[in-house]
Amino acid sequence: MQLIGAIIDQGSDEASGAALDHASDLLDQYLARNLSERYVCRAHYFRANIWNAKRYASPDWQSWLWKSEAIDGEILELRRALAHPGFEELEPHERAQIYTNLGNTLNHIGRFIEAIEYWDRALIEVPKFAMASGNRGIGLGDYAHALYDSGHHRVLMFFAAKSLAQACADDAVIESYGYVSYSPIL
Repeated sequence: MQLIGAIIDQGSDEASGAALDHASDLLDQYLARNLSERYVCRAHYFRANIWNAKRYASPDWQSWLWKSEAIDGEILELRRALAHPGFEELEPHERAQIYTNLGNTLNHIGRFIEAIEYWDRALIEVPKFAMASGNRGIGLGDYAHALYDSGHHRVLMFFAAKSLAQACADDAVIESYGYVSYSPIL
């Protein structure tokens, strides 16, 4: 799985559809084995990362799309990971990453309140998880800018700043779980 994750990361960095398709094929082969629930759950998370990388590799990635195959695929795979019996077997950092990524995707499509709920769940798993705190701060800012009420805007911006400060605190947890650096040949 580590190698598949490294191929996904490299494919994402290089916007390589071929590498992402290769990682997807490897995941299919991996899932054909008799795996523990934990690894099947993690495979859903990896497949969500493939969809995320494909979204960012597309020419319209900066558009605020309500609907796209990549966004739908990413949300579906993250929800599959959350609903999978193996989710509870994952380490807290792994669960926090899944919650955070789902929050990020929901925020991208304007579903701010749902996004905040998932970032909060990530912070229950790993209370000082910088990725969740930082994205929560950005999401609260996005939500504030979407409101017409200036009073609500100010309150949300206050909490956005507080979340961003937590993400930058000296005791913030910045490590991601389970990744080893590889230099695969694609």
